[in-house]
Amino acid sequence: MAEKGQRFNKYTTEFKLKIHRHENMDKITIDEMIDIFIENRTSTIEVKPTTLYNYGNKRIHLKSLLNIKLKDFNINHYDNWKKQMNKTNISTRYKNDILKFLKSVLNFAMT
Repeated sequence: MAEKGQRFNKYTTEFKLKIHRHENMDKITIDEMIDIFIENRTSTIEVKPTTLYNYGNKRIHLKSLLNIKLKDFNINHYDNWKKQMNKTNISTRYKNDILKFLKSVLNFAMT
């Protein structure tokens, strides 16, 4: 857990503002955007510890996407990830929860 806290601390308010103005967007990976998304959620609303725990569990299933830069993310990455997910024994409901989490992060990146 300490590692996540350390990663959160490296983002300054100024950096987050630049991201939302679409500056430096070409350098940000999905993994970094998930960190920013979670930090934003925890700073704007009260998030239950179980929600943070579930974010961590969902992030594990996004492993193949984490190092992809947002600007490079495309339908091929998504399709490959989806095929990979369909090979697992995870329930359809949980797969949909993971997809909703990914969509939330990507929508946050575009605001």
